[in-house]
Amino acid sequence: HQHFSPDSIKTTPQRHKQVAYLAVFGLGTHDVENKPRDTVSGLGPVEAKEEREWKEAKEQTGKGKVQQLGNVPYLDPPFGYNKKRNVERWKMIYLSMLDDIGVISDDFSLVDYGADEGYFSISAAHAFPKGKVIAVDMGGVGGSIWKKGGHDVLKVQESKIKQYAVRERVAICQTEVKPKHFFELSDKSTGHDYQFVLSVFHWFTMETRAEFESVLVKLFKNAKTTFIELPIAGDFGPRFMKQVGSKYFVKWYDGRSDIQQIIGDSLKAHNVAHKVTKIGSVKWLPGDKSKGEKDWDRELYRVELFDSPESFNCQKHFDVYGCAGVTKPEPVEFSKCRFDW
Repeated sequence: HQHFSPDSIKTTPQRHKQVAYLAVFGLGTHDVENKPRDTVSGLGPVEAKEEREWKEAKEQTGKGKVQQLGNVPYLDPPFGYNKKRNVERWKMIYLSMLDDIGVISDDFSLVDYGADEGYFSISAAHAFPKGKVIAVDMGGVGGSIWKKGGHDVLKVQESKIKQYAVRERVAICQTEVKPKHFFELSDKSTGHDYQFVLSVFHWFTMETRAEFESVLVKLFKNAKTTFIELPIAGDFGPRFMKQVGSKYFVKWYDGRSDIQQIIGDSLKAHNVAHKVTKIGSVKWLPGDKSKGEKDWDRELYRVELFDSPESFNCQKHFDVYGCAGVTKPEPVEFSKCRFDW
């Protein structure tokens, strides 16, 4: 995910995009520019709060807090990119996965693409004690719009893995997710039970609808079940075109605005037996009510294939992804396959 520093908001020519980005969090640029700094640390109030949370997490190894939302266990407080929405998204995924237990074994394999600080990876490993997870992310400062005082997302993820005591069942792969990985995994005939693809596709640069559909279908073929969010289709107006990657996915969608149809059309074009289910949505981009704009929701889909890979090999995945296994300046502690797959 892309993150902006307070200084860049005041100086870059992309200000209008940054203002739109901040609006997603209910902030205006004044919230960033005019907030008082902490006189001791020099950090703004949000940055100082994150610094405190970071220190507290490091001191709470094996003491992660879990709350209940109805019958859904969730990690509290939530963390990572768009953390305010993460509990709601996790609830949808958890209830859908829970329906599978007994149909498939709870001894499943899962890959989380663009895992960020690991909220969904760690949630799955904690909620399903036999599940094994590869969390894939390139690392770097993320999880908030703040750069000063921020922490590498993979170092945060390491801290959370310890905090929630799932170290034997979560492996971190430091790499940039690329469409070619989906093809290479297919060539090696290695798949997995689940994959999370949440807020990932808008970073890809396929130039045509056909290329997009080919990549999407190849991704789906690497798992029995995929939980996926695609970029909001919207109305293809000016607000739509302000989204990151819109110049590409306007070609992918080819005039269509129904994400379920877009997914289904892709699978049908490649003659793949499937089932696509919308499991929910969350508020994403607020509309300007003075202009009569509607709020836009990001929809979450479950895609099941009836003919999917049966084998999974953690090390083969690491080989395909080219996991670096290190962040600067310290190595990632959990950057290897600790479990027997």
